[in-house]
Amino acid sequence: MKQFLCFSFGTCGSFHTNQTQWHLQRRLDSRTVHHATHSLLFSRHWVTFGLLPLRLQFAFCYYRIQEKYSEAAVILNRIAETNGKPIDPAELRLKIKKLGERIKKEKKMDEVKNTACDLIRYPNLRKKFLIVSFCWVADMFAYYGLQINVPNLGGNPFINFFILSVVEVPGLFCSWFFMEKYGRRWSSVSFLILTGSSCLLVAIVPEGIPYVAIVCSLIGKFGASAAFMAVYQQSSELYPTTVRSIGMGMSGTFAGVANIIVPYVVFMAVFGRHIPFLIIGLINFLAGISAILLPETLNEILPQTIQDAERFGKDQKCFSCSSRRLSSDSLHEEQSPKLLNDSC
Repeated sequence: MKQFLCFSFGTCGSFHTNQTQWHLQRRLDSRTVHHATHSLLFSRHWVTFGLLPLRLQFAFCYYRIQEKYSEAAVILNRIAETNGKPIDPAELRLKIKKLGERIKKEKKMDEVKNTACDLIRYPNLRKKFLIVSFCWVADMFAYYGLQINVPNLGGNPFINFFILSVVEVPGLFCSWFFMEKYGRRWSSVSFLILTGSSCLLVAIVPEGIPYVAIVCSLIGKFGASAAFMAVYQQSSELYPTTVRSIGMGMSGTFAGVANIIVPYVVFMAVFGRHIPFLIIGLINFLAGISAILLPETLNEILPQTIQDAERFGKDQKCFSCSSRRLSSDSLHEEQSPKLLNDSC
């Protein structure tokens, strides 16, 4: 918007300058010369008015870089008063100071090169990485294992395959609802335990009872689809910004290895149809229990650095639900430095 206004003012100035030159070249009477002089002054006014926002912006950025926060606050306060929205100078100075500290912190972050070793070098981050990766592996076992295990269910394999695919849709919608309502952690825990329990039920119930394997497979696939969405969202929020892509890639690698092993687990059904369900159920049940140790990320300020990731979640209770939503004042306080940064 500011660039648009500056270009508009510059265009108006160019238009009036051109009008002045046209009048002077025509050498009209004194009345016309007076009109041309007025056009010249008017054009100068518009050009100056167009350059004013840029001058103030450069001055603000200069004072911020030099850590002269009081001078920078004077400039922003002048702009605020011009717009009819005065701000408390002390509060404005504090926000500018936070902006300067954040920018210096981001510059230091850019200078540090993080590697995959950072995921296991720090204890709290290592715990999160191992649990998240284990949840990914368990979910891959259930998601693809139950789908590949269709021929061992009995009945029409094509209909079973189709139903197992369709049941993913309500699972994703349920996961979306529960994640926003109760948080990422308990959504992951609930759906992983649901998947594990349904698979273990098949291993416990005698094989003579009809349709038990099919019904439990549908429940398990429903839970696996929902857990996949919740675990993926939670893991992307748990990893700090500096190693998020590395962490997601490493967890995905472990999940890919599990995906290679899944067909061999399903093949063990030749020794007993309950064996694949038993293995998949145990892994998912244990993953659901371990996911309780992960912190909640809903309505939380996510970690940006390794140090933030180490501190993140330490003040949360083990069996707590999602925290309350941030108030508008706290959100404004958190986002104000970002808005000031965008102006530079």
